[in-house]
Amino acid sequence: MTDQEIQEGNIILAEFMGFEKLKGGYNWDGFGWFHPLNMFFHKDWSWLMPVVEKIEQQDSDKPQFTVIIKDSYCEVQGVNGEGKFGHLFSRGWTSKIEATYKCILVFIDWYNKKNSEQP
Repeated sequence: MTDQEIQEGNIILAEFMGFEKLKGGYNWDGFGWFHPLNMFFHKDWSWLMPVVEKIEQQDSDKPQFTVIIKDSYCEVQGVNGEGKFGHLFSRGWTSKIEATYKCILVFIDWYNKKNSEQP
């Protein structure tokens, strides 16, 4: 991934997680200020797993989702008959965390668009 792809992806994940946007970066409660290139969603499970947990713990009045991570494969499935979202097969050049990172970005893009369409 390029620095630009990493920065754009990290901004999407920071905003999904509710990080406070500040000039030139984001504040993560209890952890401090981060520039998007200094966030590690793309390479550190301790950053990425809270995103996975947030996806799986949506409010009960919204569709429920399950994130499946196995080997270098990731998929987000809707539990309430909503189908599959963020489906991504990884290739040999992609690690498990990169496959998960990319899958989560596809899901969040879908999720944000779906929620912006609702009244």
